[in-house]
Amino acid sequence: MTDQYNEEWTHDDMDEDIRLKEELIEEIKALAEGEHGEDAVRQVNGLKRRWRSIHYWESSFEDELESQFNSYADQIYASRTTVWKAVIEKKEALIEEAKKVAQTTDFRKGTNEMNELMDAWKAAGVADRETNDKLWHEFQAAREVFYERRRQNQKDMAAHYGQVKELKAALIEEAKGLLEPANWNKATNQMDDIMNRWKEAGSAGRENEPALWDDFSAVRKNFYAQRSSYFEGIRKQQKANLEAKREIVAEAKSLAEAADFSRENIDRMKELSQEWKKIGYCGKESDDAVWKEFRSHADAFFDALKDNREQRHQDWVYRMEDAKDRKLELIAEQKRRIRRLEDESRGLISQGRAEEIEGLIAEKEDFIERLENEIEDIDNKIAEPRG
Repeated sequence: MTDQYNEEWTHDDMDEDIRLKEELIEEIKALAEGEHGEDAVRQVNGLKRRWRSIHYWESSFEDELESQFNSYADQIYASRTTVWKAVIEKKEALIEEAKKVAQTTDFRKGTNEMNELMDAWKAAGVADRETNDKLWHEFQAAREVFYERRRQNQKDMAAHYGQVKELKAALIEEAKGLLEPANWNKATNQMDDIMNRWKEAGSAGRENEPALWDDFSAVRKNFYAQRSSYFEGIRKQQKANLEAKREIVAEAKSLAEAADFSRENIDRMKELSQEWKKIGYCGKESDDAVWKEFRSHADAFFDALKDNREQRHQDWVYRMEDAKDRKLELIAEQKRRIRRLEDESRGLISQGRAEEIEGLIAEKEDFIERLENEIEDIDNKIAEPRG
């Protein structure tokens, strides 16, 4: 009775163990049909431990089950090797990319790229521990090269920003020295030169640049406001000069139309010419036009003196003297322009501008010489005895 009971118990226990092993085979089969990463390998190792904990009844059927179990395990292990290979290839590529980024000079872009490489590294997965450690050290070494270069660059840029800050502070003071100048054209060229040097200096860094620019911009705005006021004053004066000259034109026209050639009127016409010279400049376009109008009336007045030889001679002399005065005025104007060009050439100008100024001065000196010769010729003609 007892032997029969033990035999039944033994068969029941064996059937249970086989059922458990068949369940393990189904589990490992499901793993084999899925992704074979490190998690799958850990699960296989756990399934193996569970397999070994089940009693072995030394039956051929159990051997067949174990063979099936091991074939699935080998498949997963083999697949893990393939996964490791892919992980290693990814990480080796990331290492090479990190070495390239480590040599960049665009550190802002490089920082973003290093962060992206680190994210890619984390997402690449893992291989065996020894290979993982080796690859990580190589990757980390490339990253350290980059961050050390970035730290050194930050030190270098801090020193560079300090130099630029000093330079721009000096430029601000130089710009302040141009306020209320004696020669606005020269000062404007100098301000333009300071602006060019400001741009060439580069940035003084985020901490310094905004305040420096605010100070510099304030000086420039003040300068140009003063310049506008100065030239507005000139325009107003030229407008007043133009009105005064128009009054002379009106009086000259009245004298010419009256055709009264009394000594008083002749002297008055001459006085108008002298008054004209005292008034001053009223702008190139306006000055030329109003001068032509004045000369037309003056010429008309003196042309009417032709009936009298003495009057004609006096008219001729007047014309010569007037032409001489005009030439003398032109000479004075050319000399003033030469002085302005010489003042400009002593400033901070380019080689090209210096050569241009030299040519302009030469042209004006030649013009002066021609005018002086013409004046000498006028004097000789006036001095000639009348036939």
